[in-house]
Amino acid sequence: MSETWERVALPVLRWISEYEGIGSVSVGELANELALDPWEVANELDRLTNENYIAGDFTKTGTGGDPRPWFAPKRLGANGARAVGMWPSGNTGDVLLDVLRALEESTPDPDQKTRLKRAADALGGMTRDLLVDLGASFLKQAAGLP
Repeated sequence: MSETWERVALPVLRWISEYEGIGSVSVGELANELALDPWEVANELDRLTNENYIAGDFTKTGTGGDPRPWFAPKRLGANGARAVGMWPSGNTGDVLLDVLRALEESTPDPDQKTRLKRAADALGGMTRDLLVDLGASFLKQAAGLP
C-alpha cells in the first residue's frame, strides 16, 4: 500500500465510518481531527469520492483556494465499506477462506478442526488469481449453477 493510503485515505475513511450518517464534514474539520494538512485531506476526498469510497459529491465552494470549507458526505460507498472492514472484500477467494476459518472455529471435533485449518492454510498460500478462480468455482457449484 502507498504511504498516502495508510497515512491519509484510510484514516479519512475510518473517521467517516465512525461518524457516518446524514450530513457532511468539512475538509477543515477532518484535517483538525486527523492532524493532517487540509490540502492532503482535500486531495484524498476528491479521489475517494471519485472511486466510490465515499458516497456522494465532494463540494468545493468558491473559497479563494482555501480547501477547509469544502464538504464531503459522511457516508461510505461500497469500496469504502470494504476498505474499513464493514463489508466483505467481495473477492470470492477471500469468502471461501472466511468460510473455512469460521467452520474451523465453530467445530468441536479436533480432527475436523485440523483438516479445516490445513485447507485454509493451503488456500491462503495460493496465488490471488488462482484463489479467486477456485472461490468462484466453489460458489458457483454451491449455488447450483452450471
